[in-house]
Amino acid sequence: MRIISIGQLTICLIVLSFLFHGCSTLSNQYEKDEYERTMFDYDTAMQLSEFNVVCKFLDSAVMERDACLAHYDNLKIIEYEVLEVEVVEEKKKVTQSVVVDYHFRDQVVLKKVQYEQTWKYQEDVKTWLLQSEPPMFE
Repeated sequence: MRIISIGQLTICLIVLSFLFHGCSTLSNQYEKDEYERTMFDYDTAMQLSEFNVVCKFLDSAVMERDACLAHYDNLKIIEYEVLEVEVVEEKKKVTQSVVVDYHFRDQVVLKKVQYEQTWKYQEDVKTWLLQSEPPMFE
């Protein structure tokens, strides 16, 4: 039987704490990378007026997919721009100030709306979902 000295035990505990800290950092890096991918995909879908894709990012608890698609009916996005980003709750929640230039497809009047978006990282599905309803397009 081999006995571990206090010094060896201390070294093992230090190494384990670094490993656990490293895994935590890696997890946060994954969430950050996933956020960047999600924002790129969402921004691209908005700029292309691909609302079928846009609605995939909306949490179904906020708005059902059919209601989301109906909300964007007859809409053409001209420009989508994120003005400010605020990270909160240990980087698991992001609030963005967004401005959208748009027009309805059956009209030629350019309009603009500014609104706040809230994104939250969903641990169970390992993705970011939009937690706020789309703005009112009038």
